[in-house]
Amino acid sequence: MNPVGTHVLVELIDRAEQYAADLKKRSGLLMPTKIVHGMPDRGIVYGIGDEIENPEIAIGDMVIFTHQEHFQGFEHEGKKLGAIPYKDIRGIITEDEE
Repeated sequence: MNPVGTHVLVELIDRAEQYAADLKKRSGLLMPTKIVHGMPDRGIVYGIGDEIENPEIAIGDMVIFTHQEHFQGFEHEGKKLGAIPYKDIRGIITEDEE
């Protein structure tokens, strides 16, 4: 499966529940995971669109990105995937940052 145009296909890593648990642990505040929308998210690059010239990412990189409210992921071969605009990628996460 390949994304089209300037989109990047990422395997989504859901960190909302972990974020809510960490916040409760640090501050005692309870935060429903639904409130976490709009935060940067993480994913592993699964495919890169053919219109992206000289991408700074590679397939297999773990990236952090923002997504819009209309963002919806989907399942393919048992993986949760999402197609995001290349411009929404904010950085590459290196091994020592995980």
